[in-house]
Amino acid sequence: MTHLTVLCLLAAMCYSATAFSQTQWTKQNAGNPVMDVGPSGAWDDLVVIANRVIRVQDTLKMWYSGSRTGSIFRIGYAWSTNGGITWAKHPSNPIVIPTQSWELNNVLWPHVIFTGSQYQMWYAGNDDIGYAWSADGIVWTKYAGNPVVHRGPLLWDARHVGWNCVLPDGAGGFKMWFEGWDASNVSQIGYATATDETTWTKADNVNPVLTRAPGTWEPSNLRGPRVLYNGQIYQMLYSGGSSNQPIGVGYATSPDGKAWTKDSANPVLRGTPGSWDAYGASTGDVLFDGTVYHLWYVGEPVFNGVARVGYATAPVATSVREVPGELPTAFVLEQNYPNPFNPETRIKFQIPNSNFVSLKVYTILGQGVATLLNEEMKPGSYEVTWDALGFASGIYFYRLQTGSFIETKRIFC
Repeated sequence: MTHLTVLCLLAAMCYSATAFSQTQWTKQNAGNPVMDVGPSGAWDDLVVIANRVIRVQDTLKMWYSGSRTGSIFRIGYAWSTNGGITWAKHPSNPIVIPTQSWELNNVLWPHVIFTGSQYQMWYAGNDDIGYAWSADGIVWTKYAGNPVVHRGPLLWDARHVGWNCVLPDGAGGFKMWFEGWDASNVSQIGYATATDETTWTKADNVNPVLTRAPGTWEPSNLRGPRVLYNGQIYQMLYSGGSSNQPIGVGYATSPDGKAWTKDSANPVLRGTPGSWDAYGASTGDVLFDGTVYHLWYVGEPVFNGVARVGYATAPVATSVREVPGELPTAFVLEQNYPNPFNPETRIKFQIPNSNFVSLKVYTILGQGVATLLNEEMKPGSYEVTWDALGFASGIYFYRLQTGSFIETKRIFC
């Protein structure tokens, strides 16, 4: 078998797998919901939807959609300094209100990117998507040429385009995943690309890129795409359900952002019977800190009921065990086995004294993609099992750092 053939087979195996790490979610039931609706009569006294959460230094910043009873949607801002467990709403809320004719009295579903000096927002009006920018994330300037993404002309999104997720493409442009609605109130997920913030082209030769599945848990509505990219593979959380069927959160992966494979475990998150989210759970936004996925989701007790924000987490699939034997006298990092591997590999190391241990995985470009260990450990020999489902094939490096000892080894997926 040639070297090229082996690489192609490894690529097929890695890409066909799904990532275990976003399928095992645990709700923070003791503290949920972590964001409630406003008091009676407030602009957000019926619905709060956590559309976008980003970290800026030690603060989590959230832009959310809010609505009052019998009213229309506005955009608000909130922040958290304790990891997203409690949120403070800005006193100037709502910070974005309808001012342009195309918005038709609704602004909602904001997605925000922070460049380090400017905040950029793509948001929905009634039926199309617009663009705005801000120096502080609170006072926004809307693009005069809005909307930048229009509904149609194809039938699948002829009625409405809205809830979106935007990622930079690394070349100065952007990629967008958005929900589109047809005349029958069926919603699915589409894909578009842009050369700049406002010049978008839909991939109509492949749209919709994520389609509903009649007869399953997602018979008529796919909504709220939230996409992460680790430098190798795209991961999407999305909402599925219908008006007469409880909603849930689904998970899918893609090598290019266009061809998606849904996880067999879907839905990976649902409502809890008898609870504040009994009718179901839907996507809000997700962050990954290198060790844990953090999800702020939307829960409702009944269909079209009061919508609040909950919090759930999912760890990277890693297990650690101590290997019996004599206490080591030196630091040792062994080569992983098997290598190449699919989908799991084991990494052994030894530490002669109590110390803080960091074991991380990097791409060949030095981008951290997984944190396998990041904790205080006692002297001993250890074996870490890494489940790399969802990671594309290729060369990675794992690095052990404890005290002044640092060692790096190459690994093949």
